[in-house]
Amino acid sequence: MIIEVMSTDFINWKAKGAMRIAQNVQNLLNTVKFETAYSRNKGRSGEEIDMNFEEMKNLVIAETYEIVEEYEPRAEVLDVEVLGADGEGAIEIKVVLEIEGS
Repeated sequence: MIIEVMSTDFINWKAKGAMRIAQNVQNLLNTVKFETAYSRNKGRSGEEIDMNFEEMKNLVIAETYEIVEEYEPRAEVLDVEVLGADGEGAIEIKVVLEIEGS
């Protein structure tokens, strides 16, 4: 099953199956290292904060592939697009996933 995930989507507390896996990916997109107790290395590096847009975009794309592969192996990243960033550090990311077994 092919699913598009946006980093800005709302959490669906009742998600099941493939949608739950997609939501796990969304959570990974919005997590920065050291935010998760007992798994301090999970998430983005946070290094993109002081970069220009093109450098930040390349880092975010590379990190997205790595994070999903490591922490949600049931999903395969097919495409990542950085749509924008605001002045407070929030990055809008679109990820196209293939969910195994769906």
